[in-house]
Amino acid sequence: MKSTVIVLSAKPWDMVDDVTKATRSGVSLHYVMTDNLKPKVDSESGELGYSVMKESISVDAAKSLVDVPGVYDGDFILKARSGKSVLSVSSLNFIMALE
Repeated sequence: MKSTVIVLSAKPWDMVDDVTKATRSGVSLHYVMTDNLKPKVDSESGELGYSVMKESISVDAAKSLVDVPGVYDGDFILKARSGKSVLSVSSLNFIMALE
């Protein structure tokens, strides 16, 4: 699935796994599933604005981040998490910076 997103922030992280003692790393990504920030009202739920999505992406996937905040074409894949299927970012392609 493809969708245009606005990446709001990206923060690298690393940690040592308590069990395996292996070092794990990634990038925490915060984004909204839209290509603009025009005011939005969901008439069914009454929600105003945009919900911010958060997920961790690989350091390699984060190399495609040119400018943050920025607008990106996102490719999403289905992954299993806690017994549920969820959409997860597989790649991002830069479109333009936000000012």
